[in-house]
Amino acid sequence: MIDEETYLNHYFYPGKELSDEEVLLLKRADKDKKASDYLFSLLLRERYTYHQLFEKLEKKFPSLSEKEIKSLLSPYVADGLIDDKSYAVDFASSRAEQAYGSKAILAELKKRGVNEEIRSSPEVKEAISSAPEALSLYVDSLYKRKSSIPNKKKKEMISASLLRRGFSYSEIESALKEKESEKTEEEREAERKEETSTLKKEAKKCYNSLTHTSSFLALDKRERRKKMMEKLLRKGFAYEEVVSELDNKEEYSEL
Repeated sequence: MIDEETYLNHYFYPGKELSDEEVLLLKRADKDKKASDYLFSLLLRERYTYHQLFEKLEKKFPSLSEKEIKSLLSPYVADGLIDDKSYAVDFASSRAEQAYGSKAILAELKKRGVNEEIRSSPEVKEAISSAPEALSLYVDSLYKRKSSIPNKKKKEMISASLLRRGFSYSEIESALKEKESEKTEEEREAERKEETSTLKKEAKKCYNSLTHTSSFLALDKRERRKKMMEKLLRKGFAYEEVVSELDNKEEYSEL
């Protein structure tokens, strides 16, 4: 079944016997029409890079040659509907506002087929740095979500999260220093008390759990203390604070 447009654009009529050449012509016209309609539907849904559209057409219509795919795309490039530079600038700006760093943004643009010239253009660089407050706000949200975690461990987790989002070590260090500098003395004191309280709870929980195992009780006191230390340090508590807590012989008589 051919579509009406293909039928009208060629000299066909009911009952006509088609030559092999006409059959091939008809199949090609039908294929081109379907590919063109598919491309148009993609452009209506969302924005894509040239490379992404090329790959989608190649996958959907494997019989299309490279030349044919380029021919389908070229009118949209000429009209500015496919514009990798505009796409890259808007993408970079959007990701920067979502607190993604330059490494992640540029890596994703490369993955989407945006060439090096565009990725390194002043416009893209400016877009990446267009939302400096986004990192600060994201760090604030991470601090709130991880408020019950010891400060040392919290910073490690936040740093790891920011590295995954494409920020550099220097950007992360600067953001964490800024966050710490914003705290008042009252907030710092409250944080220290909270951390001490959390350490006591975790230490007691760990101690009660271990002292109910025969393998732990079979160890000498020095090894028991070492095991306790390792568990609490892995949770992110500071070494000096853990030592101070475990020195309380009334609480931890088996160490």
